[in-house]
Amino acid sequence: MATRQASIFQAKDPDFHDNLPRRHRAAKGWQVILQASTVIGIIVLAALLLNIIDGAFGYVATQNSIEPEDLVMGVQEELMLTAPNTLSSEDDVELAEGIASSPYAIGYFGYAYYLDRADDLRPLTVDGVAPTAGTVDSGEYGLVRPLFLYSTVEIMQEKPEVAAYLNFYLDRVNQEIEGVGYFSLGDEALNASMLTWMNAMGIETADAETVSWPVISPWSVSGEVIAAGSSTVYPLSARMADLFQSAGYLGEVEIESIGSTAGFRRFCVAEDSDIANASRPIKRAEVDLCNDADREPVEFRVGTDALAIVVSQVNDFLTEVTTEQSRQIFTTAEIWSDVDA
Repeated sequence: MATRQASIFQAKDPDFHDNLPRRHRAAKGWQVILQASTVIGIIVLAALLLNIIDGAFGYVATQNSIEPEDLVMGVQEELMLTAPNTLSSEDDVELAEGIASSPYAIGYFGYAYYLDRADDLRPLTVDGVAPTAGTVDSGEYGLVRPLFLYSTVEIMQEKPEVAAYLNFYLDRVNQEIEGVGYFSLGDEALNASMLTWMNAMGIETADAETVSWPVISPWSVSGEVIAAGSSTVYPLSARMADLFQSAGYLGEVEIESIGSTAGFRRFCVAEDSDIANASRPIKRAEVDLCNDADREPVEFRVGTDALAIVVSQVNDFLTEVTTEQSRQIFTTAEIWSDVDA
């Protein structure tokens, strides 16, 4: 067997044996090159894997700094903002005017802005429920959002006028909010905001059942209060600012309507506002921006807004929508016949 195997490699070329050592050296060279290439490949692959792993962990860390619901909402928001024939704006007045001018338009914004244009707009029922104080309070009407003010302990303690304005706001908000078109907080939620204010001012609140709410006289302080943010919160804050000044405050109260996101950026990044008005809770990434600026936001909930889905008064074909229909309308439908198609 060994002889026959040896005979297979017998060459007829007489120079075969002379060339064999050279061929062995060449093969050895290729073997070295192959081994080196393998090592280089392993090193490159390892580096690539390290980059991927580092990137993956970095990505996971970034995701962990974002609330999971924010990721879901971000996807939904992207679908809505990129939907055909869609106008998006943080200015509710602009949206209201756009819808009122077209019989085929539909949109949603804060209930107060519907009330301001009730002669031109008509709210739709959602799953058979209309937005009213009763249905919002009972939870039957699901399209609601909380209204917030944000400041910091340092701002409130260093600027007594800001603390006094917030004190007045919380003391009077439930008496004024429905006149603006929003819905008042229950006692538990309002008391929680009041306790937050007292804690920020260093007032002992361990026995919440017996602690008394301190009322600050508006005429006892002076200076400038600057609040910026949500266009939805704007009418309420503007009302409270007017009342604050009417009650004797001699300083200036500046309220700007720039949208919740812009309000947080102004509060956390530009650091040139004392209060951020918001129609949504602050996001974790925005808290991080504040912390980078050595600002730790303190949250005060001041009311509830219902989102009204509205059409023009001249619309003659739509009076109600279901939750599923509204999802189609604001994400994928391009024309009315696409809904429930």
